[in-house]
Amino acid sequence: MVNGLMLVLSLIGLSIVLNGMAMVKTEVRKSPVKTFMMISLGILTLVFLYLVPYSFWRLTGSPANWSGGLSVTAAGIGVVLYVRWLYMTRINKT
Repeated sequence: MVNGLMLVLSLIGLSIVLNGMAMVKTEVRKSPVKTFMMISLGILTLVFLYLVPYSFWRLTGSPANWSGGLSVTAAGIGVVLYVRWLYMTRINKT
């Protein structure tokens, strides 16, 4: 129950951070504040890129064999594709 909730909240948080990155990239003029905001949002993105596969691994029962590695790899590839798709659609939309 908690692991599923953590997975859903991680995906929602990742979506919010990526929308913020797209907004900062397109709407904020070049300044030190923009650089700081992009760095901090990038760090949050990396945290969520770690949390989503970890949450999925915990949701599948925390296997310590090949099935655990495959589930983490599949979740990692899926989240990277989701990040790329969402970020590119938000950038091209504006």
